[in-house]
Amino acid sequence: MIVRPNGDLVMQVDHAVVSGRLAEAWADVIEPREAVITAARLHDIGWRHWEAEARLNPDTGRPANFLDVVIDEHLRLYRLGIDEVAALDPYAGMLVSMHAAGIYTGRFGTQPALLLTRAPDVQEVVDAFVAEQKARSEEHTSELQSRLHLVCRLLLE
Repeated sequence: MIVRPNGDLVMQVDHAVVSGRLAEAWADVIEPREAVITAARLHDIGWRHWEAEARLNPDTGRPANFLDVVIDEHLRLYRLGIDEVAALDPYAGMLVSMHAAGIYTGRFGTQPALLLTRAPDVQEVVDAFVAEQKARSEEHTSELQSRLHLVCRLLLE
């Protein structure tokens, strides 16, 4: 759940649905269209498991923001969502994987202010998650290139 500074609450899955609608609206400039729309619409789908039972921040008594969730649970929820989206569309799954890793890398250096700092005792877990997602992306990219190469070869024969 996203807890805005003014107290407004936004469910992660609702935020993702809006993202999907925006992706659809920009469909004429997005490739591959359906995979990007799927990734946008489902990028936080793993959070539905956590949001099914609202949790309170023990310090404030208010609903807990997704950024305040303990790291093991945070990563578990992202993994659930990545796997779910990848089962529907491998390319969309790769995009969601990059989204999740980007949260911990300042969007790969493009949004340093977004970088989530973690205590040193969990930084190793975060780094392992980012490395896992990077490997997943590289594997998928290699698989896509192999398929493209195969299609091109078949077309030329």
